Formats: sequence, structure tokens, C-alpha cells
Amino acid sequence: MKKSLSIGIKGDVVLIVAAGEMRAGDCFAMNECLLPYLDHVDDQKKIYIDLSRCDYMDSTFIGVIVALTKKCKANACDSIRIVNPSEKAALSMRKLAGIDEIIVVENPRPGDIPVFRLINDPVSYTSRKNIELMFEAHQALSQLSEENRNEFKDLLEELRRVLKGKLK
Repeated sequence: MKKSLSIGIKGDVVLIVAAGEMRAGDCFAMNECLLPYLDHVDDQKKIYIDLSRCDYMDSTFIGVIVALTKKCKANACDSIRIVNPSEKAALSMRKLAGIDEIIVVENPRPGDIPVFRLINDPVSYTSRKNIELMFEAHQALSQLSEENRNEFKDLLEELRRVLKGKLK
């Protein structure tokens, strides 16, 4: 399956469609588009993430969804819903205890919303805001369970060290 991450906005609905394997770079692309938009809207948005064709999600992708869910409860979102997650996507979320934090619906995605593909930029791995995003994602996962805290302890320490250094 070809990998793609797409986004569409219509009315009060934001639709994200993930296909194939979702990794940190996809989070960076989503962060470039979605977060600035949500920071500048006046009305509450409903975010739907269609994972029906998602084969795999790394911890950063899952952590970003969990962190975004927590942010939305306090800010510009009415809700975040995972739509029809594939077995593999649901398993990935369950492994990291992320599924308990997220509303999962077994319905068709909302309406006819045209989407456009987000493009990964390999340079984005060195940007401060994306390293902060990785830190925030893994911190959100670490708050979910002791197992996650142990799993991501070293990564969080390394990300802290990098963030204390000189980055753009």
C-alpha cells in the first residue's frame, strides 16, 4: 500500500486520512499544517482521523494523536475521533495504551470532504519545533502507563539533552 497522509477541512470538520505506515516525519508534516490552523480559528472543530488504511503507526504518531486529544479538550477542538481503525492501527495504539485516551468510531468518515496530501520534508528532523513535538508526543504516552514511562525514559532524556543544545 502506498503511504500517504492527507488533510481536508470543510465547515467545522477537519479530516485526516492516514494510509500505509505513519511515522514521525508524517507528524511533522501534519504539525506544519494543522496546528497553525487550529491556533487561528474562532470556532470549535471536530477532528476525524481515518485509519482504515493505516498499516502501522510509530510511537511518535500515536503520541501526537494522544497529545492532540489532550490539547483539543482545552482549545479549539470539540473532539478527536479515530474512524474505522484497521486491526494493525488499533493494535499499535493498544500496545502503547493510547486507545483508552481516544474516541474510536466505527462509522463512515464524515461527509464528502476533499483532502490534499501532506509532504514530508527530511530536513524537518533537525528543527527545534519538531524535536519538541517528538518530546511532547512521548511525554504524553509516558503519562499513560508505567510500561510506557519505562519504554520512553531514555528517549525523553535524549530529547531533553538535544533541546537544551543549540537548535534552529
